[in-house]
Amino acid sequence: MAIPSKEVWLDYRLQGELGVQKAVFEFLKLNLNVYKPFVDKGVDLLIEYNGKYLKIQCKTSKFTPKSENCVVYELTKTYHSNSKIGVKKYTPEEVDYFFLFSELHEDKPCLVPFVLARDKRTINIDYSSSKSHPLKNHYKDFEVKEILSNLRV
Repeated sequence: MAIPSKEVWLDYRLQGELGVQKAVFEFLKLNLNVYKPFVDKGVDLLIEYNGKYLKIQCKTSKFTPKSENCVVYELTKTYHSNSKIGVKKYTPEEVDYFFLFSELHEDKPCLVPFVLARDKRTINIDYSSSKSHPLKNHYKDFEVKEILSNLRV
């Protein structure tokens, strides 16, 4: 079986699982213990960092509003109730960090603290080589290793 090219858009569930697996890989590279629930009830992963467990919600995206340098990530969860589909924001009890992954920039995953995304439905990440725009979230500000190294536990 041939491996599909990057140009092939993945089913959203497969795309989401790819993001979770990328998160596992990134955390394991940092020698962290990673735990994955058998059933997804709101948290994708737990990581153990300095004796504390952090709840990680993984989000993947390919949506670029104007250029491939900016990717929009949905920070909400979809739920089904009485034959209706709804969307809710996560709470601080559910999430400590959002792990953001895009196949368009697979070598630049991001880790965004919940407190920075608390009231947002989406977050835009700028993947350009410069940080010239002061109002954009630049990926360099959310590099996984740097965010964790600045974490006070």
